[in-house]
Amino acid sequence: MSLAVSTGKSCEKAQDENMETLNMGARQGGKADLTTEQLGGPMRDSAFFARCGLRESAKTDICVAVKKGKPLGVTVGVTPFNNRVAACIDKETRRLSFPASERLDVVHQKF
Repeated sequence: MSLAVSTGKSCEKAQDENMETLNMGARQGGKADLTTEQLGGPMRDSAFFARCGLRESAKTDICVAVKKGKPLGVTVGVTPFNNRVAACIDKETRRLSFPASERLDVVHQKF
């Protein structure tokens, strides 16, 4: 069983609070959207949360809502459920720096 943990604002709450409005047919200025590859870069491997004690046999699902290079919301699921490990991974994820964009981007990473 996996239960999502967040030690602050959740990924989903950050998405709800940062809804984007698109005007169809209007010119959209600015930079191109960040790619999944760019957003996932800071979490490319599990080394960033190695000290959290995630077992080799465990699985984790991390959702991060990012804006201006900083995580606005994080949600972590660990299977089998381990609240301590999930909270540690959440805190480590909130310390990461991501590529900067004025738009809200969401990245999912599974290990």
